[in-house]
Amino acid sequence: MKLSLQRKRPALSEIVSTILIIAIALVAIGILYAFFTSTTSRAQNTTTFRVTGQLIASGSSPPTLTLTVTNTGSIAIQSINVIGNIVSGTTFSWTTTPSTNSLIQPGLSAGATVPLTATSVTSGNTYTITIQATFVNGAVVTQLLQLTAQ
Repeated sequence: MKLSLQRKRPALSEIVSTILIIAIALVAIGILYAFFTSTTSRAQNTTTFRVTGQLIASGSSPPTLTLTVTNTGSIAIQSINVIGNIVSGTTFSWTTTPSTNSLIQPGLSAGATVPLTATSVTSGNTYTITIQATFVNGAVVTQLLQLTAQ
C-alpha cells in the first residue's frame, strides 16, 4: 500500500497572513493613539476654579466681602467679575482685570476685599453672589456662592 503525501495549499500564503496581522496591529495602535491623544488634550485644558468668601456685616462700615479665588484648572484666569444682590434693590458689581504679569495661574490663588455700598447687610442672613471667571482662552465660567453674613 502506497501512501501519497499531498501537501494541501493554505487558503492564504504565509506572507499575506503576516501582512494582514501587521496591518491590523497598526490600525489598532492608531485608534488607541487617537483616543488617548484626544482624552489627554481635553484633560489638559480645564477651566475650573474654586471660590471661598466671607461677608462681614457687623463692626464694619460699610459691610465688606472678602473673596479668595483658586484656579483649579489648567488655564490662567484673566479676570474675575463679582455680582451680587446683597439687599433688595441694591446690587454691587466688582471687576478685577489683572495685568498680564498677575494672571491667576493654575494652582494659585488671589484674594480681594470689596467694600459694599449696601449698608443694611444683616448678620445671620444668607446672600447669593455670582462669580464669573474669564480665562485667557476666552472661556467664561460662572459659580454661585452663598454666604451668611457675620
